[in-house]
Amino acid sequence: MLFARFCGRSSALPKMLPILGAVLISSTLLAADDIHDLFTQGPTPLQRELKPISERIQAKILAGAHDRNLFTNELNAIEEVLSRYPAERPEKLAEVRYGLAIGHWKLFNDPTRAIQLLEQLKRDFPQTTYAPKAASDIEAIPKIDAGVKMRASMALGKPFPDFEVRDMSGQPLSTTSCRGKPVLILSWKVSTAPYLQFDKLLALQRKYEPNTFEVIGVSMDEDEKLVRGYLQTNGIPWRQYFDGRGVRNELGLKYNLGLACYEFVLDREGRVTALAPNTFEEVEQALVKALKVP
Repeated sequence: MLFARFCGRSSALPKMLPILGAVLISSTLLAADDIHDLFTQGPTPLQRELKPISERIQAKILAGAHDRNLFTNELNAIEEVLSRYPAERPEKLAEVRYGLAIGHWKLFNDPTRAIQLLEQLKRDFPQTTYAPKAASDIEAIPKIDAGVKMRASMALGKPFPDFEVRDMSGQPLSTTSCRGKPVLILSWKVSTAPYLQFDKLLALQRKYEPNTFEVIGVSMDEDEKLVRGYLQTNGIPWRQYFDGRGVRNELGLKYNLGLACYEFVLDREGRVTALAPNTFEEVEQALVKALKVP
């Protein structure tokens, strides 16, 4: 599952959540899950019965419905259909249960119920591929929601809520250690790095040396060798946070980070001077202002 933002498109995400919820539920209910499905003539009976229900759910979401009570008939209908297919492959049943759990979280904004459903999935379908997914989500959902709330609480001119981690060299890393210089915090993956124009950032740093700014990168990758190779090949000198957990790394969850984002610009005193600037030009403007360069 991918719960992070892909920036500079992040401002559109709240408007897209209903659409994402519809896609999440309908695609989860109808997707093939193993090689057996490749040789099945058309959808299974379970899928055929669930399809009109998922279409009704999607229509309601697109019409702006978010209250779980407005979906009672459809949710009851799903349960009734599932009760008639107890011999369906566990992987397929677990897939539907997983979609329902995530729908309660992302669509109905009910993480408590989502976690309850994921716990039940673990108990009922322990041998499926969805059991470890459920276990991972049970741990991550509270952190993800806390990160969303933290980010929403940030404001321009206010102190940045700092972190204390180790960088890829094993050294302590925090924004406090950069105090006295402006700081740009960005999130990235090797596959999305081109969107962030690292070459321009390097040139901008050199332009204002020795009185320049710091960059802290948060890697959203899982392959350390890949990340180190990219940094070395491209001569990227910035300090990096990497813990191998991909989009669910510690800082990614804490601050609701995206996959290719200029996340925050801080001034010399550690105050937020830009939140999720969308373009390199906006980043440059914020950094120059923080540097107090005429």
